[in-house]
Amino acid sequence: GRGGGRGGNNKESNQPWYDVIRTDRSVQERPMWNLTCYGHVREGANDVVGDVSPEEVRYANMLSSEQGIGVQGLRDEFRTANRQRVDLFQGLSRGKQAPSQMGKPVQGALSCIRNLVWIDDAGTIDSGF
Repeated sequence: GRGGGRGGNNKESNQPWYDVIRTDRSVQERPMWNLTCYGHVREGANDVVGDVSPEEVRYANMLSSEQGIGVQGLRDEFRTANRQRVDLFQGLSRGKQAPSQMGKPVQGALSCIRNLVWIDDAGTIDSGF
């Protein structure tokens, strides 16, 4: 599905995929939370995977704080992750094909946020963001 964008469908609007991405990431349309997944076609495959909720970042920050990481360090980690994701989204529209059209979405790097973990339905912990 779509993470953020305007919910349009380039097949219905006859817009090229790169124009859909540019519109979705424009100042008027982009989501406030950049650490999200994204697909340029409604109900289609994702072009970017690896979304993280604000609650997950808060929890990771809480753990890091308990380990003695200062507020400035936490802010720097978040800013770095956010900047990397914005750069990733900006680069999407410059490719020859959308990642979902090539069969493999882009994994957004989030390794700069310490203690960020994913716990699946089985309770397995994975820190390999």
